[in-house]
Amino acid sequence: MVNDGTMNLVIGTWEDIKRNDSQNNRVHFRSFVLSSLWFILYGCVVRYFYLRCRRLVHGFMEEEISYLAGLFDGEGTVMYKKYWEYKRSKKKKYNCWRISMEVAMTDKPTVAHILKTLKIGTVLRKPRKGGHMLQWKWRCSHRQAYHVAKLFLPYAITKRSKLKQIVNHYTKEEA
Repeated sequence: MVNDGTMNLVIGTWEDIKRNDSQNNRVHFRSFVLSSLWFILYGCVVRYFYLRCRRLVHGFMEEEISYLAGLFDGEGTVMYKKYWEYKRSKKKKYNCWRISMEVAMTDKPTVAHILKTLKIGTVLRKPRKGGHMLQWKWRCSHRQAYHVAKLFLPYAITKRSKLKQIVNHYTKEEA
């Protein structure tokens, strides 16, 4: 136990505190309890942020994004092309960008998980002919594809160049 005249600092164990005279016991007990509570609270806060928050990527858990990026890298398609198209109201042809990302597979819960996790895009049925299984398709386009491409880019291998093209296309416009 150390007493420097201005404040009581507890150094020792519970047995040290019990051995002191009864007059100072309450003060030392209070400081012991407060310092113990501080360390417990600090440990809980550190543990909470370590276990619960992990590294967030744009508000998503890193593990979820890396899983979806791997799924997209293996099963997905990226479209980044310019096409000549007629507009509905005008009879003139225009050079239009088609920018989209999609994942098509027969397992509906996996496709629904993509939509549930990212909260971007749509899930559609992709009807098949001639005895093929029904496919489900998650799809996003244009600005939504830009936001998803930014998330997936650090984890992409196969589709990295196409995702970079989408990100560069929209970052040039914003600058």
